[in-house]
Amino acid sequence: MKSFKYLLTILLALLLLSPFVAADEFLHTLGGEVAPSLDKQELSSFITNEVAIWSDSASVQLNANHPNLEVTPNDFQFNIESSVQQFLDKADVPWYAFWKRKQEVHQPLVVTISDRLTEALDLDPSIDMVQSSNELHLKASVLSDEPIQLVASNISTSDMERFSFVHVQTGLSAAELLTVSELLNDHTLQPQEEFSLLTILNGAAAPISEETANFVASMFYIAVLQSEFEILERHSQGIVPNYTTLGLEAMISEKLVRDFKFKNTFDSPVTINVIHNAGVFLVEFYTLAPDSNARYEVGSREEIEPKRIERLVADLSYGAERKIETGRSGWRVTTYRTISSSTGSFETQEVVARDYYPPVHNVYEVSSQLPPEVVVTPTDGQTTGDGSIGTDGTTPGTDTPTDGTARSGSGDGGGTSQGGTTGDNTSNNGVGSGGSSSDGSNSNGGLSGDGSNNGYDKGGNKIN
Repeated sequence: MKSFKYLLTILLALLLLSPFVAADEFLHTLGGEVAPSLDKQELSSFITNEVAIWSDSASVQLNANHPNLEVTPNDFQFNIESSVQQFLDKADVPWYAFWKRKQEVHQPLVVTISDRLTEALDLDPSIDMVQSSNELHLKASVLSDEPIQLVASNISTSDMERFSFVHVQTGLSAAELLTVSELLNDHTLQPQEEFSLLTILNGAAAPISEETANFVASMFYIAVLQSEFEILERHSQGIVPNYTTLGLEAMISEKLVRDFKFKNTFDSPVTINVIHNAGVFLVEFYTLAPDSNARYEVGSREEIEPKRIERLVADLSYGAERKIETGRSGWRVTTYRTISSSTGSFETQEVVARDYYPPVHNVYEVSSQLPPEVVVTPTDGQTTGDGSIGTDGTTPGTDTPTDGTARSGSGDGGGTSQGGTTGDNTSNNGVGSGGSSSDGSNSNGGLSGDGSNNGYDKGGNKIN
């Protein structure tokens, strides 16, 4: 008995002589936050406010990265009362319970994830529901500031279905196309994630040529037209390259700030396969059980005829020309895309693009030489002409007038004397049977008579 009393005295002495440390002097944490005190009411109010702030922030982050989940703060259900009580049971040690060791307490919060959010995780094939749910519990229980990373399900392309592809034989640089395939192959797009082709190609160790970049952009454009993906940005080359047709080409250019962008509108991730082998370039899109089908059509084609363009040159003779550029027709085309559900419950059609391909005009070089002049050589006012006389029973004759002379002709019943005369012409009278005469008048150096008695009556008298 004495020994027991002696031992108890020693223990009490050690307790009294040991440094006194209050429970609230430790840096205790509750839900990852330093506890302001060990007062239950104050602690409950503090942690309730911290939980509300975290829940709002977590909801915004999850919706930004996984919009199909539609997370709200109510999807994180915290039991504040139970969390505070568990914390106080460990941190608030009374002085008389000297057998309990005093130490810092780091108590996580009691939290559950709503059934609605758990079901949404389970329905998304791109997410591993179990591991992602554990991640949510872990981050929520300590109100972590770190981003919440939902764990993707372990899916390979063998588990997926190909819903779009395009392949073409090309003679472009094999080295560049191999680089492109290495950059893009096995690239994964999460639901609602945007894709920028220019950004990815800019990550190449060596610059990709404009020709190759435009080719790759065209192939991706054709592949996207076979899906319901939203096309965010696409630019036409304005010409039709030899590897595609009207309305099915695209271009990208860092210098012109032109990109090809689209967004994965599926509820599941999409894997992009890009392969270049033996001169064949292949683009494929895979996803888990796509619930829609898409097809495209280039229609509403309006042909624009080329014009004739002429350029004057001096090295061609008058009237000569040569063709220096052969034209081709231009086009206005509209590209349509039709999207329908796999079950056939709906179908919609949309205009994807309206493209203009300007015509190339026919260009000719034509002579700038003037036409040769018509040369008239006069001989002292004299001109030789062929004259004929007669109306009824005409008698032809040769009339060779000279300067200031006139010729006469005779015929049955009078007639006409035609001949060319230049210079000073006198009248030329024609005498016919019955005494009638025909007065020839000067007209442009020619004598004419119409066989009538101009200015004379039938008796040969001049009428005044």
